[in-house]
Parts: sequence; C-alpha cells; structure tokens
Amino acid sequence: MPALAQTTAVAPPGLRLPRNVEPLDYDVRLRVNPAEDAFAGTVDIRLRVLEPTDLVWLNAKGLAVRDASASLAGGEPVAGSTVTGSEDVIGFSFGKILPAGEVRLTLRFTGSMDRQGAIGLFRQEEKVGSGAGS
Repeated sequence: MPALAQTTAVAPPGLRLPRNVEPLDYDVRLRVNPAEDAFAGTVDIRLRVLEPTDLVWLNAKGLAVRDASASLAGGEPVAGSTVTGSEDVIGFSFGKILPAGEVRLTLRFTGSMDRQGAIGLFRQEEKVGSGAGS
C-alpha cells in the first residue's frame, strides 16, 4: 500500500534548509535570449532523501516554478505543488511520501535577469568608452 502524504503544515525554513534532503548533483538547461530580460529553464536535481518526507525545500531566489515532479528509481513521477516559502526559499509538496534513498526532482521554471546587481542570472552592459584603452 503506498504511503500517504503528511498533513502537518510546516513553516518555511529560516537561514538554513532542513537537513532531511541533500542534493547530489544538478543537470540544468537554460534558454536565454540576451535581448530579453526573461529566461526559462529546466533542472533535474538528484537528491538523497535521508528521512522520508512529502515536502522538499530549495533555495530559489527570483524563480517562478511552473512544474515540479519527483521520480523514484523505476517508478512513475509524482507531481509536486509549490509551497510558499520566503523571498529566497520555495517548497514542493508531493502527493505521497518520498522514501529514504535517491530521488530525481525535476523543475521547470522562469525568471528575470537582474539588471541592478549580480544575484542569480544577471546582465551587465559595457559602457562604450569605459575600457582601459579609452
């Protein structure tokens, strides 16, 4: 019988993410048009679930996640829904418990390039005449 999702509400984490899930590696694909401020992408994150859970928190500043799913080895993907976090953190709730072991989390997202600072994907424009030889 499949495990059912936990119903306990959890507050977004503070400064540090919970330690019940740890990333092992990332496979990121970005679609960037330098003439536009928006970008889109997909990321597959291989996770090690240390304690069974139906909620995964990630750092995701300035990203809008359109689709999330978790895949277990040899199993069907489990759809995830976003859980409001903070400015820097987003959660994903799944319809069933993710067991301890490896899980692949797949996210499709969009974002905007930072024009003011250097956070996330950002754009810098070189000013004509500001080089060393000018």
